[in-house]
Amino acid sequence: MRAAAGLVLLVILACGVQRSGRGGPDLLAGCYQFRWDASTSEMRLPWGFDLVDEPLEGWGNVPNGRVARTRTVERETRDEPFAFWSRVGQDSVRVGHPGGGGISLSLIRQGPDLVGTAMARGDAMTFGGEPPPPVIRPVVVRRVLCPA
Repeated sequence: MRAAAGLVLLVILACGVQRSGRGGPDLLAGCYQFRWDASTSEMRLPWGFDLVDEPLEGWGNVPNGRVARTRTVERETRDEPFAFWSRVGQDSVRVGHPGGGGISLSLIRQGPDLVGTAMARGDAMTFGGEPPPPVIRPVVVRRVLCPA
């Protein structure tokens, strides 16, 4: 009986760990580094980013948004081009800036990596003109230990 009760408790705890609004830490939260290749070089992507398990405040246009931090080098962070992340389904995530424009990422978890696309969208255009088409490239980011 004790073993069954312990197993039930373990299952309940495990179900709350992955979370997307259900309590417990979100397993996608952590530090990630871009795999450096032609796509990341062409788009001038930073070293990586942190997905922080804290609510994004002050931006009503990002429902269920969480805080993201851009890593310019291993130990330095800033809020551009990445300042938020949000889950899209069970294993997918969207990362970008809540103000729009810039670079946004659409990623899905594959093992220790997040794999998907980076889309660069400019917000500058001539008066009365059309915005330039977005640049979309494949990206891979690897989960890494967060710097102390």
